Amino acid sequence: MRNLTSEEIQLIKTSIKQKGITSAEILSEVYDHYLTHLENQPEDAFKENLLELDEKFTYGFCKKLEADQKKSVRKEINSMEKEIFKSYFTWPRFAFTLFFIGSISYLGTLLPFKTQVILFTMVPLVFIVGLNVVIMFRTRSKLKPLKKDFSDQSLKITSSTSDYLNMQTHWPITLTNVLLHLPRIFGLTDFIPEYLYSFLSVSACILLVFYGLILFEVFKEKSKTAFV
Repeated sequence: MRNLTSEEIQLIKTSIKQKGITSAEILSEVYDHYLTHLENQPEDAFKENLLELDEKFTYGFCKKLEADQKKSVRKEINSMEKEIFKSYFTWPRFAFTLFFIGSISYLGTLLPFKTQVILFTMVPLVFIVGLNVVIMFRTRSKLKPLKKDFSDQSLKITSSTSDYLNMQTHWPITLTNVLLHLPRIFGLTDFIPEYLYSFLSVSACILLVFYGLILFEVFKEKSKTAFV
């Protein structure tokens, strides 16, 4: 094993840039593979071995790696979310689940109608939006070293894990607007019984809170190893 020269490292970076890799996870893996492999080869055979790696890691092959990796990330995160959701119905978390649902349902009978709708939807949404901001800033921080190594990379380097988690924070906002706020904006609340609207706001609060907690737990776990 030997230390690669700065010129050799630059040649490796230049070679990898031509593959159009945008996934930080795949870019990091390919870069590490190049370094590890070439460090164990004699200096006089550097260009020959670099060419062999380039023939293996073609543009099409790297794009397939990216596609497979994105599918793997989605599958893993979805599986984690299902397991975390199930955990809220097993002891001792089930006690928290019952207490929370009971408390929100009871508050729904005490608070004024408009206050209830605003409080029960906005508070969990603020938490989810805040989580989205944290994910973006942490991802940006973790990607800095990689972006520095490939500073003249014309393609935007992103994290597949971060992208998928951020996407999952967007749909609750849209769904809440559709179910609760659009009827109010268009004056449809006059045709919806108050008790039904109250039920919808309580249900939305429960779903959003649990969804936000599940996303937070997934983020906390993935942040230990992923670019997030």
